[in-house]
Amino acid sequence: MQFLADKNHWRNTFKDQLNVDFREWMYNSIAKTIENKHKAQGFEDQICDEQLTKIGQTKDPIKRKVQFNLEKKEKFR
Repeated sequence: MQFLADKNHWRNTFKDQLNVDFREWMYNSIAKTIENKHKAQGFEDQICDEQLTKIGQTKDPIKRKVQFNLEKKEKFR
């Protein structure tokens, strides 16, 4: 009977350790996922900022040309 009790103790200890290891792995996985999400969000923000800046720089010459044409039309009226 003692042998079975000892065997059951080791099995429970292994099961407990397995549960602890799984829990640690799960928490680490969640932490890594959250970290990756924050990095991705920063990367997306950076890309959006670059694209908006590029669009703004592209629109500046067009705006100046339209304003110049409007001023030119006003002078002729």
